[in-house]
Amino acid sequence: MNASRHHPRPRSTAGGAGDDPRSWVEAELGGDVYGLRSIFREAQKRRLPVPKTTAELPALLYEHLYVQGGSDFIRLDEHSLRVRTDDDEVEPRTAPTVM
Repeated sequence: MNASRHHPRPRSTAGGAGDDPRSWVEAELGGDVYGLRSIFREAQKRRLPVPKTTAELPALLYEHLYVQGGSDFIRLDEHSLRVRTDDDEVEPRTAPTVM
């Protein structure tokens, strides 16, 4: 899921997620994003500092975000975060049949 909105300013070490990362992710992005809550849970659990720059974020994500793959599965730029996954719970999209 790509969110085309600006990142909210962090309000805590959990990036504003407070005590309920699920509700925060759903409110900010309009629905659940598989695996995204894991970074907020780890931030709370380990009292991780809020990254001060976008450049600091990839290492933090790779270490603490639930990713089923290598560091190349995380793509971050100034507008979006994309994480590839091999999630077996997501049905692959099939192309419509053209007759």
